[in-house]
Amino acid sequence: MGDGETGQVSEDAAKIYEEVYLPALFQEWCPRVLEAAKVKSGHHVIDVACGTGALTIAVAEHIGSEGTVVGIDINEGMLKIAKSKSSSVEWFNAPAEALPFDDGHFDCVVS
Repeated sequence: MGDGETGQVSEDAAKIYEEVYLPALFQEWCPRVLEAAKVKSGHHVIDVACGTGALTIAVAEHIGSEGTVVGIDINEGMLKIAKSKSSSVEWFNAPAEALPFDDGHFDCVVS
């Protein structure tokens, strides 16, 4: 299913996550996170450890075309699925500990 040393899961495992776990456990949290984080139209937002992009895409839909959304994850299998779901988000493969952005680049961080 994956590589425990690098944190990578296979694309098949990412598909199972997307199809089974996401709807059952996490989907209801997207609107709650948007509200709690006070994400507003036009914001520049980063979703750290975005996985298959459910929250990232919800942010993109919420902020509209005036803002920007970045999804970042260390797992290539998860990002492959996320990229297939939305081209309006900038997707990056990188660890959360070494974000490729300057301080203050975003209005809001979600995860």
